[in-house]
Amino acid sequence: VLRDPSALALIIPMAMNMKEIAENHYRGDLFFRVGSVAGTFNGTIELSNLEPPKSYEIEVQGRSPVGQVNIKGRMRLESQDNQTTMLYEGNIMFGGRMASVGSRMLDLAIQSTIQQSFKTLNQYLTIKYRKTGTLHHE
Repeated sequence: VLRDPSALALIIPMAMNMKEIAENHYRGDLFFRVGSVAGTFNGTIELSNLEPPKSYEIEVQGRSPVGQVNIKGRMRLESQDNQTTMLYEGNIMFGGRMASVGSRMLDLAIQSTIQQSFKTLNQYLTIKYRKTGTLHHE
């Protein structure tokens, strides 16, 4: 799922026009709004250290007239008692006008984006699982 550009665009609420430019490397636009500051960031998403279906690392870089963003994260899946839990950690750095909004507003916007991403991922996987009858790891 996470290596399919169309799935990435669906799962990441701010992603648009995702295109694969190399294996595990994508280019697209990322829209982000914090308070009165909003911008469409032209950027890249790169997946690395892939251990399907257990874990991977992600790096997102983007630039726009309102600033720049650099996101680095790691996600890991753990299975227990017929359930899967996704653990994640990361670091997000903003520069330019976007960084001047304030850390509290940035934190709220980031948490909202993460929650929406996981909600959409869950819906996507639920629909895919129902269609095929099995959950395939991609």
